[in-house]
Amino acid sequence: MTAEAPALPTSRAMAGWMRQLNDRQPLALRFGYFVLHSVEVPLIINRICPLDSLYRQFLTLLNEHDHAMETVRLGSLLGLNHGLTLRLAQTLQMDGLVVAGRHESSTQSTWSVTSAGKQAIKDCLMFRAAYERRVLTFVAGGDSRKSAQFVNINHLDWGVTLTPAAGEFSFNPADVIACIQQNAEWKHRRGFPTDVLEVSGPAISSPKWKHVIIDRPKRCEVLLLQDAKGLHGFALQRPNWSLQSVQPCFTLSMEDVQDCFPGAIEPPSGADWLQAWRQWGQEHGLTTAAMASCTLGPDGTRIRLRSPTTSAERIATLLASDEGWLRAGTAAWQACACLELES
Repeated sequence: MTAEAPALPTSRAMAGWMRQLNDRQPLALRFGYFVLHSVEVPLIINRICPLDSLYRQFLTLLNEHDHAMETVRLGSLLGLNHGLTLRLAQTLQMDGLVVAGRHESSTQSTWSVTSAGKQAIKDCLMFRAAYERRVLTFVAGGDSRKSAQFVNINHLDWGVTLTPAAGEFSFNPADVIACIQQNAEWKHRRGFPTDVLEVSGPAISSPKWKHVIIDRPKRCEVLLLQDAKGLHGFALQRPNWSLQSVQPCFTLSMEDVQDCFPGAIEPPSGADWLQAWRQWGQEHGLTTAAMASCTLGPDGTRIRLRSPTTSAERIATLLASDEGWLRAGTAAWQACACLELES
């Protein structure tokens, strides 16, 4: 199934969006659709765990000494046999809470607490690598040469499931790895989970099904609202193009918009709005002469319309019945704006 462009929303549908979202003081409105990859990924995450009382006792004992301690000495002070003490130390070493060493005059291992171990004592918490499957959401790049972009979408009950042909809308797992390798500032801005360490592979998890990545592509219609804070996406519901919620299902900073939704915020040209006006006028019975006598002034979500007295009354009647919205643009995204008749 291909992601064919759906029928367009009516003027009244667009008027309904504005009534519901006007409090957000939108600077611009766009609508369109995109291919959403809901990708179930096997991950190794950094999980926060309570610090076990025995671990805390072990770490506290090491922390109270200025020098590394041998396994035998630790076991004696803790009341544990050598084998159990060694296993405990090795477990804490894998968690990054202690570090192993060795005395030059002895064959025994020595142990010292790390800065992470000292923090664990203070917080009574520790971080431990754990396997977990999570759904991460990506917006398709448009073609196979472009990477899918991570967008933190919080509403997944949305869109039409796609059954792509071979190679169509395929997802590249390398796009997940690229996100994991991004810096902390990028992850915070995009909402990518900061506790993800790596994608779980066959060398890490077993059995094999645990490292299978599952992609569920969908076509999603969306309303994009630009305000002073960024770009917000609102899920649209077919067939009447109503908002599923007045809460956005994602928000992007303006610096990320071009990567995730190329061309989405480019304003239509004056010629585009003029074409939209002529189409609107024809649909509503205005003569060519009446349309030509009017002037348009695009201004964000409004089109300031000046009309001679002979046409103004007819236009005012149409605008009063929510019939005064134009849509302009021929690419993937179309802008919408409300006609406002000026005296």
